[in-house]
Amino acid sequence: MNTSDGWRSRRFPGARGRAGAPRTPIDYAKVGRSSVRRRARGMTHSEAAAALEEAELHAHLDRRDEAAADDGGRREAELTEWRRIVQLLATAGGPYDPDADVVVQEELAEDQCREEAEQQRRQEQQQVADRAEELARLGGAGRLDASVPSRAGDEAARTS
Repeated sequence: MNTSDGWRSRRFPGARGRAGAPRTPIDYAKVGRSSVRRRARGMTHSEAAAALEEAELHAHLDRRDEAAADDGGRREAELTEWRRIVQLLATAGGPYDPDADVVVQEELAEDQCREEAEQQRRQEQQQVADRAEELARLGGAGRLDASVPSRAGDEAARTS
């Protein structure tokens, strides 16, 4: 699409990823927490407290901005994460290290488990699709009879 000034958009609607694949919804709160952790790495308690004050000031100043209000919960998650980090540094001392943060490590472990479960689900779906294709091929060739071993989920292909 060309604009009035002759600039051509770089966006191509068809080039956004796998066609027909469901898009994973973005967890804006998680993005906010991750952003805070990256910024907080190496900060001391006083530096993190100053960053929390700045984040609270920005939240206060942006409270009437409609665009900032519709952030999917990111701002509140950022403020909560800053508060948690400040509290953690007040009790533990030293610089902040996300690699040593128990909450961060638990979240990463949950993400890994969720990804493994999703991968397992996709593999099972692919196996069912492959089996359905095999049964359809055998049925089309007239070779689908009782001699083909039955598996769970084959009922639909055998009756059609």
